[in-house]
Amino acid sequence: MSQLEIQILHQDYLLTCPDGHESQLMEAVERVDQQFQQMRDSSKLRSRERVGVLLAVNLAYENLELRHQLQALQQQLATLQGTMPSNDLEIDAQRLTSLELQAAHDLTVADQLLQRLNQVLDSETASTTSANLDETANPESQNVASAPRADLETVSANLDNDMHMDLVQPASKSL
Repeated sequence: MSQLEIQILHQDYLLTCPDGHESQLMEAVERVDQQFQQMRDSSKLRSRERVGVLLAVNLAYENLELRHQLQALQQQLATLQGTMPSNDLEIDAQRLTSLELQAAHDLTVADQLLQRLNQVLDSETASTTSANLDETANPESQNVASAPRADLETVSANLDNDMHMDLVQPASKSL
């Protein structure tokens, strides 16, 4: 415990306080001394005792007001914390993880669809080139060139109907 010699309204006092709290005590003493002098100067009271009693009542009232404000703020904080329980954060994290997994899956499916579409387009180009060569030799072979086009339309229709379908990669054709 520390002992401090202080002065309030030109009267000396010896106060004790816990170690490390000296600056807080000095701040409180300065405040009391200032308010004591203001009250004595602004009122007709000259007795230290009466001024001291009024000052104590004023400080107690101010203390109660601050406590009420603190309680109101604590209730507001509790209300705000009640609207966002910590398990909501966990649920949000789980949703985010689920969405990330779904996005990765959708990206894989889209990649598979693009590969399949490229294969169909490549086979259509090869068939069209082959059909054009055949057409010059035999004009009745136009129906052969339109067959890969029907496969492309079927794939496009399937894409429109179900974006979550898994496509099996076809075996590569040797030319």
